[in-house]
Amino acid sequence: MEWIIAVLTIVFTPILTLIGIVITEKYKFRSKKMEIDLSKNEAIQHCQQQHSSDISAVRKEFNDRLDILSQKLDDIKYKQQETALQVKDLQADVQKHNNLVERTYELEKQVGILRERIS
Repeated sequence: MEWIIAVLTIVFTPILTLIGIVITEKYKFRSKKMEIDLSKNEAIQHCQQQHSSDISAVRKEFNDRLDILSQKLDDIKYKQQETALQVKDLQADVQKHNNLVERTYELEKQVGILRERIS
């Protein structure tokens, strides 16, 4: 019976030691993982705080440029409308001129007819 106790002692002692080491390492791993996660969160918060002023400056510059572009587009639209109005005015002037030329030809014909009657 003593030999059974000796065998059990020889077998179970290393197995229980191994189980104890595995459990201990598992908890160490969990605690390291939690420390890493905490340090990641702190690093992210630090980075956000450090760059928040940069981000707000970039946003302000972007919005300013959008305002400038919007103003320029409004100016371009105004100039296009102004140009369209000038083109309409020029078309009206050309139409008047065209009628003047037609009337002049008609008058020249009539003058020619009158000269023939006089002669």
